[in-house]
Amino acid sequence: MSRSVWAKKLANGDRAVGLLNRSDRRTTITTSAQEVGLDEASCYAARNLWNGTNWQTAGLIGATVPPHGLAVFRVSGGNSDNNKPLAILSLSADEETVAPGESLSQTVRFTNYSSIAVNNVRIVFNLPDEWKSESTSTTFNDIAAGPAVLGASDSQNDAKTEWMVRPPRDAMPQEYELGVTAEYADRMSIEESFTVNIEYQS
Repeated sequence: MSRSVWAKKLANGDRAVGLLNRSDRRTTITTSAQEVGLDEASCYAARNLWNGTNWQTAGLIGATVPPHGLAVFRVSGGNSDNNKPLAILSLSADEETVAPGESLSQTVRFTNYSSIAVNNVRIVFNLPDEWKSESTSTTFNDIAAGPAVLGASDSQNDAKTEWMVRPPRDAMPQEYELGVTAEYADRMSIEESFTVNIEYQS
């Protein structure tokens, strides 16, 4: 399998949760607090053990994991006021090849895993000078709280929009690392990146 989830019960009852991506592409991996053995609760705290960020979730635990990468969380029942609402930003493609001046499309999806609804999510593309981007919408509103378990029906906890990105006609033929940022919940932000290869067509 290209994706796997492992969990270990810690001495105080918390769970260490690992999300492993064995594939050659970035991918979103998700599990839930109940699936890793925690008791039912109104919300959960999930600490990212790689960067120390403390998240709050309704029950789902997930991350966009780089190729052959591993995300690790410490998960417990309850929440702290200092914990940030957990959300996932995902892109339809992690690598594209285009000619100078040629447009490419990218679907951006924002998924709310926290136990509170999220409004005014702003999507920003971080591009080199002279690059252009356009979208049907740059702001999401009324994104519902996330479900507690995987496969919950009628969940309105995500939103997506289509973007067009176009390098300038004089863009140098090389590899460009581009970023996408979602800003939400009082200055909270999450980021994803993708690669664009500029090649001259024969």
